[in-house]
Amino acid sequence: MKKISLILGIVFFAAALLGTGYVLLNRDKADAIYFLPPLLASFVCFSYYQERK
Repeated sequence: MKKISLILGIVFFAAALLGTGYVLLNRDKADAIYFLPPLLASFVCFSYYQERK
């Protein structure tokens, strides 16, 4: 379970970076909702990983 949480944290963090790029490219049309949920999910996964370490 620890390894899965690390992998999911990396995937969600990559999705957050892609969402950030999308928001920066489409300033008027995009909102923070494109990068906040994956970023929060990556924080949860990384904190679970650190807790089990």
